[in-house]
Amino acid sequence: MNINLNTSHLETLCELKKIAEKHNCKIRLGFRHNYDNDLDTEILLNSGIGKTVVEILEKPYIYNISILDIKSSNDSFWFELYDKEKDKSHTMSYCECDCGFKIETDFDYEENELLENFIDEHRSEYCDCGENLFRFENAPTIIYGFGYDGRHIDGRCYREGMALKFFGDLVCDYLGESRIERVY
Repeated sequence: MNINLNTSHLETLCELKKIAEKHNCKIRLGFRHNYDNDLDTEILLNSGIGKTVVEILEKPYIYNISILDIKSSNDSFWFELYDKEKDKSHTMSYCECDCGFKIETDFDYEENELLENFIDEHRSEYCDCGENLFRFENAPTIIYGFGYDGRHIDGRCYREGMALKFFGDLVCDYLGESRIERVY
């Protein structure tokens, strides 16, 4: 994920810092990158893949399928409001998640119609070597605190440049301040 903070973002961050300090709170932000060669089932589930199919993909050896070249990544742009009075953190993360892999079609199609349907509906490419290529992406906004119980996931943030704006809205609403209006 590429993050570009322009003058509008910096002005908003400065305003948010002043608002937070007025209420005895602190603001932090950061970036996280995670990349590995494991199947990220959360990305698959968030992409609308059914739980039964995900269970099959998690245990390919039981179903006589081969899953190759798995690559999963998760980039997060995160923000935190720490409320000193209540000793409580409130966070919002904008994430860009990606999971790709190949499936070799060495299983009996008649025995596993569910897997056959998954392959037919979701493969992004097929090559003559019998491999089906798959890629799943999603970009959730994940919020803890700010009046939500537990983890709240939605799609309010539609690009990284808007993450600070939506975090600012959460902070201002939580602290009872007017929202910061600015073009990003």
